[in-house]
Amino acid sequence: MIRAAVYCRVSTEEQAAEGMSIMAQKKALAEYAAKNHMVVVDEFIDEGVSARTAERKQFQRMVSNAKKKPKPFDIILIHKTDRFARNREDAIIYKSLLRRDCDIDVRSITEQFEDSPTGKLLEGMMEVMAEFYSLNLSQEVMKGMKEGASQGKAMGMPPLGYRISEAGAYEIVPEEAAVVHWIFETYTKEQKGLLSVAHRLHTDGVRLFGPAGAKYKWSSVGIRVILTNPAYIGNLVWNRRNGAKKGRVRNPEDWIVVEGAHPPIIDKETFDLAGQTLKGRRGVRNPVEDYMLRGMAKCADCGGSMCYYRQQWRAKNGERRYQPQLSCSQYHHSRRCYFNHAPIVEIEATVFDFLSRVVAGKVDVGELDVTFPHMDAVRAEAEDLRRQIDGIGSKFQRQVQAYEAGALDLNDLKTARSRLETERDVLQLRLEETEERISAKADRHADSLRATIRSVLDCARNEGLPPSQRRDALKTVVDHIEYSRRRDALKIVFRVG
Repeated sequence: MIRAAVYCRVSTEEQAAEGMSIMAQKKALAEYAAKNHMVVVDEFIDEGVSARTAERKQFQRMVSNAKKKPKPFDIILIHKTDRFARNREDAIIYKSLLRRDCDIDVRSITEQFEDSPTGKLLEGMMEVMAEFYSLNLSQEVMKGMKEGASQGKAMGMPPLGYRISEAGAYEIVPEEAAVVHWIFETYTKEQKGLLSVAHRLHTDGVRLFGPAGAKYKWSSVGIRVILTNPAYIGNLVWNRRNGAKKGRVRNPEDWIVVEGAHPPIIDKETFDLAGQTLKGRRGVRNPVEDYMLRGMAKCADCGGSMCYYRQQWRAKNGERRYQPQLSCSQYHHSRRCYFNHAPIVEIEATVFDFLSRVVAGKVDVGELDVTFPHMDAVRAEAEDLRRQIDGIGSKFQRQVQAYEAGALDLNDLKTARSRLETERDVLQLRLEETEERISAKADRHADSLRATIRSVLDCARNEGLPPSQRRDALKTVVDHIEYSRRRDALKIVFRVG
C-alpha cells in the first residue's frame, strides 16, 4: 500500500472568486488516493495563505516531516501545480529536495506529467504559468486598489469612528466618533498627556462610552496614531504604510491622498492643534543603554515585557543621579499593570547567584522550569496527530450514515472501515514515536543543562565584555526571567536544545 500525504492550500481571494475550498480539494485528493490504492496517512492544510512564498506553516511542517528517517509517507498529492507553489524557484528547490533527498514524489491529480523529459518540460511550463498568473494578479490587484483609492473608496480596515458604507466609502459611527472627539478634546484643551488619556479610557472607557470605549486596548502609542490620522478631517490617505515591514511609513510621493473623501469627525483647526501639541511635547529622551538582560525579562504579574527605566533623583549636594532599572512596559504604556520595577544590577546579581548554586549542585536540576524551544514543532505535531486520531471515529460515522442513506453498499462500508482502521493504526504509531522523542528529550535535560551553565557562566558575568556578547552567552541556558515586586519573586525559565 502506498502511503500518501495530501497538501491543500487556498488564499482568501481564490476561495471567494473561484469557490476553490479546502473541503473540495480534500475530497478530490481522497477519492484519487482510494482509486489508486493509496492510504492517506497525513494531511497539511494552509488556509488563506498565498503560494508566492514558501513561508507557509503547514508547508514547512510537511517538508520537515518528509526529511525524517524512515520516511513517513511515499508521495505528496496536490490538487494542482499552483497549490504547491507559485514561485518557480521554490517549486524547483522543494520538489528536487523531496524527490532526490527524501525519495518522495509530488503529484498533481489534475495535471498528469509523465516521468520523461517531455513530462518534466510540461511540469516546468505549468510552474512558470502559475508564477506568471500570481505576479500578474498581484499587479492587477494593486492597480485596482490605487484606482479605488483615487476615487475616494475605502481600502482596508476603517479607523475608530468609521465603517465602510455600501457605496465603499467611510461613514461615521456615532458612538465611536464620540470617543474620537473626547480624545482630541482631552488632549488639546485639557492638556492631558498620551498616557493619561489612554489610562482614562482603559479604566473608565466603558462607563463613558459603552462598548465603543472598550474596542481597543488603549495605550499611548494608540492615542498618538489617532491624533495623527488625517482620516478624521475627511482625508483618505492610502499606501502610507508598508504592511510587509511592520507599518514603516513610505515616502510621501508614494501616497495617494484624496481630500474631502468622507465626512470629517474633527475640524482641521483641532487636528492641527493636536499635531502642534505633539511636536511641542516631544522632549529629549534619555538614552537606553544596552544591558545584558535586554529582551529577556517579563513581568510575572501581567505577562508583559520589562523595559529599561532610568530612575533619576537629586542628591543632597545637588548632584543629579540616576539608576538603570527594569519596569513593566504595560505600566508605562497604558497603566494596565503597576510600577513593577527593580534595579538591573540587583536582578543580574540574583540571576548569577542562582546559576552559581545550580553549578555547585545546591539546586535540584530536575525541579527547574525548563522549556525546549526546538521541541515546539514536535509538540505541535503530537497534538495534530491526536486530533487526527480523534477524528477517525467521526469519519467512520459519516460512512455509516452514507450506508444507511443508501449511498454506499455493505462492501463499500467494509472497505472504508478497513481503510480507516489502517489510517488510525499508522497515526497511533506515529504519535507513540513522537511522544517518545519528547520524553527522551526531557529525561536528558538535567545533566546537559548543568554542564552548559558551567561553560557559559564566566562569560555571562564578565562585565568587561559587551552586553550583547554576555546576553548571547546567557541565552544559551536561560529562555527568560519573570519578576514580581509585589511577591518579591524572581523566576528563571531555562532552555535546553
